[in-house]
Amino acid sequence: MNSNPRLFSFVGGTKGEWKVVKSATVRGDSLLDRDRLDIVTGCQTLAADGAWVLHGVTSNDRYITRPEKEKPRQN
Repeated sequence: MNSNPRLFSFVGGTKGEWKVVKSATVRGDSLLDRDRLDIVTGCQTLAADGAWVLHGVTSNDRYITRPEKEKPRQN
């Protein structure tokens, strides 16, 4: 059971709903280039085809406007 429903894992690899179209390093070492990004609820360990995993949480809804919240999500 996920103890924090706002926790997500972002897995860079060869499969996933999201296509990586651009990657840029801002500071420090760069991540390995990957074609796809999979966003998984909870704390995910690295899958066999994954290159890296980043963990993060969703921000609070009070930081967005009502039109932003009601806007349909685009992939």
